[in-house]
Amino acid sequence: MDSLKDKNSSGYDEITTKIIKISKAFIISPLINICNKILAQGIYPERLKFSLIKPIHKSGDKSSPSNYRPISQLPAFSKIF
Repeated sequence: MDSLKDKNSSGYDEITTKIIKISKAFIISPLINICNKILAQGIYPERLKFSLIKPIHKSGDKSSPSNYRPISQLPAFSKIF
């Protein structure tokens, strides 16, 4: 968790990496348990696969869709697992 960048952006769950780092002392044990179950069962939770897709302007005319690139924002917990 310490290697995660401190960002204010979040996925659909609206939980940022800053919030996770601040609360890690309280959530580390359940996260380890969940991670171990994911590895033991070989099933990754579907909800952690969802992402928000946001268009980011590259350059040029802002009214042209070809001047945008998609950015996927995954939930912070999916980055941990």
